[in-house]
Amino acid sequence: MKILILNWRDIKNPASGGAEKVTFEIAKYFIKHGHEVTWFAASFKSAPASENLDGVKIIRAGSQTTVHIHAFIKYLTHFRGQFDLILEEINTLPFLTPLYAKEKKIAYFNQLAREVWFYEAKFPISLIGFLLEPLYVALYRNTQVITISKSCQLELQEFGIKKVSVFPMAIDFEKEQKFLTPKESILTLIYVGRIVPSKRVLDVIECFNLVLRQVENAQLWIVGNGDESYTSKVTSKIKKLGLDQKVELKGRVSDEEKFRLMSRAHLILVTSIKEGWGLIVSEANGVKTPAVVYDVSGLRDAVRDQETGIVCKQGSPQSMAEEIITLVKDRKKYATLQTNAYNWSKELTWENTGRKSLEIIEKVLGSTE
Repeated sequence: MKILILNWRDIKNPASGGAEKVTFEIAKYFIKHGHEVTWFAASFKSAPASENLDGVKIIRAGSQTTVHIHAFIKYLTHFRGQFDLILEEINTLPFLTPLYAKEKKIAYFNQLAREVWFYEAKFPISLIGFLLEPLYVALYRNTQVITISKSCQLELQEFGIKKVSVFPMAIDFEKEQKFLTPKESILTLIYVGRIVPSKRVLDVIECFNLVLRQVENAQLWIVGNGDESYTSKVTSKIKKLGLDQKVELKGRVSDEEKFRLMSRAHLILVTSIKEGWGLIVSEANGVKTPAVVYDVSGLRDAVRDQETGIVCKQGSPQSMAEEIITLVKDRKKYATLQTNAYNWSKELTWENTGRKSLEIIEKVLGSTE
């Protein structure tokens, strides 16, 4: 079977994230089981036009804003009739394959943008994007759709998508075990992710400031980089609150260092406006670090409230701080969350993710629709 993947980024793109990680792992699984995979994505600085990564043929053209047009042109000139199935990934903007591709198709929505438009785009683009999203999602109402959480499945069904399957998320559990280290001697909170408005990193800082009112000896690590303007707001907030000696901006780090830092931290804080799943939560669980998160799409899927972590009753720094203080005072509860989170993370294997994805593909190829 020959599979074509359309995604605005590939795994080596500096801006790649959880969606690309998932895609790369299932692509390797497909290859392991005798299939051919080609991945078309946008180019980036110093990237070759094509290369082979663990058996996956990567082809690049255009930029993040023009990759969809390049994909259409490439389909007409090279791809048409060469593949058994097209796996289209929709990240904010679609490739619109139902309008031109004749091959059987699967659409992968890591998440719907919805409110994210108002955090990541300026007016009037934000409003236009928000209003257009239901319209282009409707183009896939008769296409088999896959996603990574029950929350996203429900959102897609509300938009009229009929066939939506959820496949399980996974982490590199065995790899993470190499970086298990003792927790810091003082309360250590960590944020890991892009520093952009939709992640609401300012909320993490405000929460930490509230925690310090009751736990004086504590520290916060912020791991990641992102939007320069928003990063400037983050640094200004830290200085305004007088937290220069308590908050450390680690910047972008290697996966190895990320796992080490998460392992040393007591809790990971996630305040996103929404997520597809919240992969960073599961990764933190894999190094025995529970999460405290806002009650939003994706995060409520990645955390089993009061069992593997805490889902805040309200999406506010105050609510998150209160939950953290409760865990600081109740060491037995913290230990229970830590154990449960770690045990659940063991079940999140790429073998399960790949197998379920391949089952869906084989079902689509076997259908007569």
